Amino acid sequence: GNLPMAGRFTVCNMAIEAGGKNGIIAPDEKVEEFVKGRAQRAYECLAGDEDAEYERVYEWDAADIEPPPTLSHRSASRTCRRMPGGFRKSEISR
Repeated sequence: GNLPMAGRFTVCNMAIEAGGKNGIIAPDEKVEEFVKGRAQRAYECLAGDEDAEYERVYEWDAADIEPPPTLSHRSASRTCRRMPGGFRKSEISR
């Protein structure tokens, strides 16, 4: 992909800040080069099988997602007024 490593780190971190349990971007050559130059022990890049079947797949255009403002210093306390696809989230915690 065209997204630089710093951008990938940011997107993965944003997934956590939005309430996700993890944020994963499938590794490619750019990731392999980044890790190879920094790894201090053996490693293996993992990715899902190309023919994997998923229970659900959600896809959103990031331009359509309203930024979720936080209510305090805790990332778990955020609110989204609307989400694409009809999802509605109210305040999660205060």
